[in-house]
Amino acid sequence: MDYKEVEQLLDKFYNAHTTCPEEQKLYDWLCSEECSEELFIDREIIRTYIQQHPPVDIPKDIELKMEVLIDQWADSEHQSIRKKIYPKWKYIAGTAAIAALVIGATFYFHSPQKGVYVDTCQTPEEAYVEVQKALSLISETMQKGIEPIIDHQ
Repeated sequence: MDYKEVEQLLDKFYNAHTTCPEEQKLYDWLCSEECSEELFIDREIIRTYIQQHPPVDIPKDIELKMEVLIDQWADSEHQSIRKKIYPKWKYIAGTAAIAALVIGATFYFHSPQKGVYVDTCQTPEEAYVEVQKALSLISETMQKGIEPIIDHQ
């Protein structure tokens, strides 16, 4: 490998455009005896980089696995949103049903009862006597209420 090719590989390396085989080729050349002392710093940088970042074998079916995982995540996200929404509607519907039952029961049990009126008096004379009793009771009560006012004046 000539010096010009090494310079090109170094430029690609520093711009993060090299592949793993190119990095290995550059490292091998820099560690060989052909390397000059002026590239000592580059050799140390690349040596440190390669030691800290060993090449990783990527499985061939990684794309398929990633697609399956992404689809699973999308499905689980959709299901979690559905699980969050539906219980809210169940609680709202249940609360509305209970409120409707309470309101309906209130109107049913507290509505005025239309009862059957039964005559308490058999003759008009008996009714007249009952009316006189009621009016005399009202009159007595009114007199009791007016007496303190008259006495006070």
